[in-house]
Amino acid sequence: MKDNLPISSFKRTKSIVKSAIKITGKKAVQFSKRAFLSKKDYVKEEEKINNEIGVILFDNISLLKGTAVKITQALVLHNILPTTIQKELSKSYNQIKAINQVLVTKVLKNEFKKEYLAIFKEFSLIPFASASLGQVHLATTFNDETIAVKIQYPSIDITIRNDIQLIKRLLILKKSILPIIEEVEEKLYEEIDYKKEMQNTLWAYKSFNSKEIIVPKVYEKHCTKHILATSFIEGLDLYSWLRTNPKQKYKEIIANNMFDIFTKSIFKYKKIQADPNPANYIITNQNKLALIDFGCVKSFEKKFIKNYINIFKVYGCTNKNEILHVYKEIGCIENIEDINDDIFKTKILPFNKWAIEPFLQDKYTFTKEYLEEGVKYADMFLDKPFTVVKDFVFLDRVSHGLFSLFEQMNVSIDMRKFRKYIGF
Repeated sequence: MKDNLPISSFKRTKSIVKSAIKITGKKAVQFSKRAFLSKKDYVKEEEKINNEIGVILFDNISLLKGTAVKITQALVLHNILPTTIQKELSKSYNQIKAINQVLVTKVLKNEFKKEYLAIFKEFSLIPFASASLGQVHLATTFNDETIAVKIQYPSIDITIRNDIQLIKRLLILKKSILPIIEEVEEKLYEEIDYKKEMQNTLWAYKSFNSKEIIVPKVYEKHCTKHILATSFIEGLDLYSWLRTNPKQKYKEIIANNMFDIFTKSIFKYKKIQADPNPANYIITNQNKLALIDFGCVKSFEKKFIKNYINIFKVYGCTNKNEILHVYKEIGCIENIEDINDDIFKTKILPFNKWAIEPFLQDKYTFTKEYLEEGVKYADMFLDKPFTVVKDFVFLDRVSHGLFSLFEQMNVSIDMRKFRKYIGF
């Protein structure tokens, strides 16, 4: 059976170019009709074309896998692309086309140095989930335990650097997209080491597994650098679960557990699961939250967490010297003198007011308008006289992604535990 995963730079570039030509053609058709359609009809035409573009993009990204999927997931989560395109690309969370079964058996043989049925009592060659770096198969151990076996796509490691350049050519980038791509690239090199993910999962199991939160057990003897085996958790990913129209009380419980994990991770462990992908949250048949996929885990220095707390303390004040002193201390500006009254009043104060808004209330409901305003501020801090502090940008992306999920869930979040940590 033919290898259906393009590895070489030439093949992957050819795939990108082919898609880019198709997209250019679609946009040309759209613009050619502009003069002949009413505003209402043109909006419908634009939506139709964007849907077709979304299909083209998803098909190509699904073929390329790896970096292409990771960046797409980040763009979708941060609501940067047009709505119609985002809807199609949201399938990238768990509906990526699987590699063929010959490649699956080849990976298993290469990793274990023996036939897969000598390792597992039963093994399904058809995956039940496929995502960015690998796909997940059901298997049974010789102790009759059902486990989930994640297999990394072959040679995915050699495609990352080339893919970053390819994605930059494919998309017309906004300023706010470039840091997302750079973050993805930085973390991908860690994520392709499943031994590291195994250690991260062991940490999460020890830290969060409880009556309310489920973290899968690791089967270490079935793990390699490119294969991760954990207990199988039966349930639905977050988006699929939401489509079943669950009761509001269950949505509230799930969302608040998600936020509690985020809060505890930052302030207690100084370490977070840094990929708020809806497919990484599984809701069991008993409406309990399960966490999976710890390939992307970020650790923070003690000093950064201290600065993170300090910035919250000045968000709510209006004293220029006090605010700018903290901004300089954390590295967001180099010189206080660079911030004139106009920048302070029209940029910093409005941002501070926006940033502190959810944390001034015991319970807060995130809205699309609030999140869209945040994207605008993200652009603002990428230009001088501001200085990019990578850890702040990273944590901002994670929190924004989490808040975006809360907005889609239409839930109220209890902010009191977070407020306690920051001294409110």
